[in-house]
Amino acid sequence: MNERAAPPAGGTTGTKPQSSEVPKRLASALVLAAVALGAVLASPWTFLLLVIAGGAIVSWEWGRLTRGTRFDAIATIQTAAVAVIALLVALAQPGLALFALAAAIVFICLLCLKSGTFAWPVAGLL
Repeated sequence: MNERAAPPAGGTTGTKPQSSEVPKRLASALVLAAVALGAVLASPWTFLLLVIAGGAIVSWEWGRLTRGTRFDAIATIQTAAVAVIALLVALAQPGLALFALAAAIVFICLLCLKSGTFAWPVAGLL
């Protein structure tokens, strides 16, 4: 008996999305674009809050994918760094934003001393 392997949980067998996923992805992209445009039109500070919220979500997802954790100390530092850097850029302080980035990289590297894996957490911040 020749049994075929079951498809992954997402229902796809290759790297190409199923045709039924394309409309869903397009619809979600349009909704997110409308939210971003609305935040920009509302005020720069509203857009800044959207960037910070997005940074927190990406930090959580990156930690889940690369470290197998949900929201740990590294994700907290990444989120705080995104918030501080976005705020400093909004206040036209790019030099301080670069300093905050460098400080966050140092803190992440200090947290990674036990595991010895610096590349993925630092890449997540960058």
